[in-house]
Amino acid sequence: MAYAARRPARSSFETLTPARLVFVLVVFGIAGLVLIGRYFQLQVLEYKTWRLLAWDQHEVSASLVPRRGTIYVRDLYDGQLYPVAKDRDAWEVYAVPRDLKDGEREPLATELSSLLGLPKEDVLKKISSTSSAYAPLSKDVPYEKIEAIRGKGWRTIGITKGPARFYPETGLGGQLWGYVTLDDENHRVGYYGIEGYHQSLLAGEYGSLVTERDAAGRRLTVGTIDLKEAKNGADIVLTIDRSIQRMACEKAAEAVRRFDAESTTIVIMDPDTGAILGMCAFPDFDPARVRDIPSLGVLNNPAIFYQYEPGSVFKAVTVSAGIETGKINPMSTYVDTGLELIDGFPIRNSDLKAHGTQTMTQVLTKSLNTGTIHIQRLLGQQLFEDFVVRFGFGEPTGVELNKEVRGDISQLSRKGKVFGATGSYGQGLSVTPLQMVSAYATIGNGGKFMKPYIIQEIIRPDGTNV
Repeated sequence: MAYAARRPARSSFETLTPARLVFVLVVFGIAGLVLIGRYFQLQVLEYKTWRLLAWDQHEVSASLVPRRGTIYVRDLYDGQLYPVAKDRDAWEVYAVPRDLKDGEREPLATELSSLLGLPKEDVLKKISSTSSAYAPLSKDVPYEKIEAIRGKGWRTIGITKGPARFYPETGLGGQLWGYVTLDDENHRVGYYGIEGYHQSLLAGEYGSLVTERDAAGRRLTVGTIDLKEAKNGADIVLTIDRSIQRMACEKAAEAVRRFDAESTTIVIMDPDTGAILGMCAFPDFDPARVRDIPSLGVLNNPAIFYQYEPGSVFKAVTVSAGIETGKINPMSTYVDTGLELIDGFPIRNSDLKAHGTQTMTQVLTKSLNTGTIHIQRLLGQQLFEDFVVRFGFGEPTGVELNKEVRGDISQLSRKGKVFGATGSYGQGLSVTPLQMVSAYATIGNGGKFMKPYIIQEIIRPDGTNV
């Protein structure tokens, strides 16, 4: 009997030539590297992005909001910094109306209105949309109410935490700080005061998240993802002294009550440096309750926005110009006849008296109009106007605050001697309180003008100072 020898079947690996085996190993190796690389990309490089994508759309938006910079003042007594405007955590409650069933809306609106203190009709209207995925119900909800809502376990009610502006030093100068509100894109924007002037510094930069979507609008998990993280705003330290500012605000309110005045403005400045140590007015407003203001006019800072005719306080400027040019000295004299007739216009002293021979010192102590006219006449129209400009009148001081006006000294350029004469004692001119304080600070500083400023330091998010 003959037997045919049978070979055992070979495995597929045994049929591979060395070249084929190397090729297979290379393919598997490349595939493994690709998987490892993708895993590293998802878990390390794009961790923040995919963490955002795991949240709902509102949480994604909230996470791309930058922290707004804090505004600080320093205290004279302890040297510490105190925040006057800062961000704090605020809780918002929202609904997902499209996930609600018809029978759920009425009882849910009843409970929510009770918990949030809102009219039931308003809540019901907000949660009645069948297409909306996000309906804000209430912002800045107290934490105890948040806990109560969480305890309900409602699947269609969401809670998110975001920043809200907080002004801890109530009554310390709302017109100086300004306020923050939301614009049409739901971005926080500062208006008036420091908040408005330094909006770009304080606001930081909003982030963005862009993903590819399919024809139905669904996010593609394998598509291109572009994440731009939010950049926080810079902190600002003011020259304002907290103790001086508090006293200034108290005195401003007291003066209005005592003299039955419409308003009061107080500015305190260091003449050696130009640093503003205090700036407060009354009436003022609470930046956290802007909706409660009686009129828009109260938002403006009177120290820089409102101009007025200075009157006799301007006489010190005229006398200083005379001394600086050598036209007079404190003991120079003139004869006060009680009347000056200029361009056909009679000008008298406020007391309607003639005082005879008077020194320049007495011109100030007795507030004699004829005395400043005498000095202005010695100076001449052009030189007098030049000195008024050099004292900082007729132009904004450039202080870092919104809505500063320039004042008006244009009458000094008009033809006719009467305009310079009346200007010498502050009539026919318009100045701001800050301009007037700056002029007196210049006199107190030996004639050296120091530009007023209110920003002491800017602290950027990376810790560097400007």
